[in-house]
Amino acid sequence: MVIIIVVVSLLLFLFVTSVLLCFILGQHWHRRRTGTYGVLAAWRRLPRAFRQRAM
Repeated sequence: MVIIIVVVSLLLFLFVTSVLLCFILGQHWHRRRTGTYGVLAAWRRLPRAFRQRAM
């Protein structure tokens, strides 16, 4: 019984750690890709014709 509890808690710990690690790395990758100012990066990604019409 103790072995089952230890194995389940270890698997749960590994799962939570991997999810948190993926979230942190995903946020870092997203911030590096879009820059700190996401609005400016999104504005740069817009098509040029749409940007000229908006100005």
